[in-house]
Amino acid sequence: MKYIFWFLLIVTSLHANFIEKGIKAAKQGNTQKAIKFFEQSCKRDNPLGCYDAGIALLDIHKKNEAQTFFLKAKKLSEKRCAMGAFDACNLLGLMYGRGVGVKQDYQKSIKYLKKSCDKGNIDGCTILGMFYVEAGDYSDQAYTHANIYLKKACDLGSDRGCYELGWSYYKGEGVDKNKDKAKELFKRSCKLGYKTACKKYKSLLE
Repeated sequence: MKYIFWFLLIVTSLHANFIEKGIKAAKQGNTQKAIKFFEQSCKRDNPLGCYDAGIALLDIHKKNEAQTFFLKAKKLSEKRCAMGAFDACNLLGLMYGRGVGVKQDYQKSIKYLKKSCDKGNIDGCTILGMFYVEAGDYSDQAYTHANIYLKKACDLGSDRGCYELGWSYYKGEGVDKNKDKAKELFKRSCKLGYKTACKKYKSLLE
């Protein structure tokens, strides 16, 4: 399930038990069981449950059924995002950024994620930083904008935000190349729990 686990950046508390059980079933390779749990969450108007149900259905090649769930995820998220539920804004940002269930539109993606990030939502800032690069076709200007949000995410305590910002310094993308700064950021990301950052930090010490 290619998109489900990537989306674990976004945290939801509403009916999280169904989501957790669905993810567990998916990890065990039981897609049908996962779908049932995600459907239960969706029936209780959890947009993330609807989204994950759609992804699971795509995984078993049921595109039409999946689209029904994506539509509900979009409608619920739009309503909740307008009310200030920033996890819903993040979900919309992800859907538009990845073109899952909707036509890919980076401008809409950035709009929703920026709304979330501007209010200090750590996941919104992290995803926004990563999508800015894609939206800007990997240009220097795109990296400059991305680094602003990755820094904000890192300052808020995002392990992935620190890691991605570390790579910007390591490669000199949107900032002056600075391997000492990169190492510092990889170390911080590692301490926050991102195992990939631990490996990179260790490699720079050798």
